[in-house]
Amino acid sequence: HVQITGGEPLLHKKKNLDFLSKLSKDVKIQYRTNGSIYDNEVTDFLKTFDTVHFLTSIDGQEDVLHYQRPRSEWNVIEENLKQYKDKGFTIINTMTVTSFNIHQIPKFINEQGYLFDYMVYTPVRFPEEYRVNLIQPSKLKQIVEELKQAEDPEQGDLKNMVYHIMEIDSFASKMGDDKDIVTLSFSVKEKAAAEDLMNFIEKGYEFVLDADITPGEQSDGTHKVFVEIERTNHIHKQVMEVMDGVSKLSEEFDWRFRYYKN
Repeated sequence: HVQITGGEPLLHKKKNLDFLSKLSKDVKIQYRTNGSIYDNEVTDFLKTFDTVHFLTSIDGQEDVLHYQRPRSEWNVIEENLKQYKDKGFTIINTMTVTSFNIHQIPKFINEQGYLFDYMVYTPVRFPEEYRVNLIQPSKLKQIVEELKQAEDPEQGDLKNMVYHIMEIDSFASKMGDDKDIVTLSFSVKEKAAAEDLMNFIEKGYEFVLDADITPGEQSDGTHKVFVEIERTNHIHKQVMEVMDGVSKLSEEFDWRFRYYKN
């Protein structure tokens, strides 16, 4: 698992190609880009790998994008995204949500959602004048209702799909030694919902090393979603951050935790 970030990594073509040429073709690659550059040689080389995900950071379109990210050119970004899509890459957009762009998100989903396989939203905390809680409550409620109506139905609904027991270190790590990696596992009722949960966790949290699902049903008819995180001093906060996101998606808040020593 390799994540390539910037600045804008595609500005450095030779370094990209030199680095990529040293990797095994079965390495999972995540490429962070603002969508401002498309390079045929780099993208053609990326197609030789088994798994490549483009993680874009696009906060809106047209005037809203130009205000929030002044040097961006929406027409260029839109055309580049179409080219990535035509190449068959998986594209996941992480949008920084502020008081300036939140009102445009429903329009962005409806008009540009087809360009992305998945969308993740991260509310900004600083500077304080960018926070969405500065918006009048009635207006914010209206925007939330519009967002609900604009949700992509193909993403699947995780409500009542995730069982309330989350296991810690019940399974061995694939990424490294168990002493260095924490493994979380969730039981999900349907395969499609398990895939949605896997994608949400893997693309929504930079500290997640890997997320995967079992190839088939378990003996109880469920599908396991595995999450691997480096075992550091921040692990408790990171686990709680993942749990908070899963709770909101699944509307499951009455969690039980099973640790391998139990």
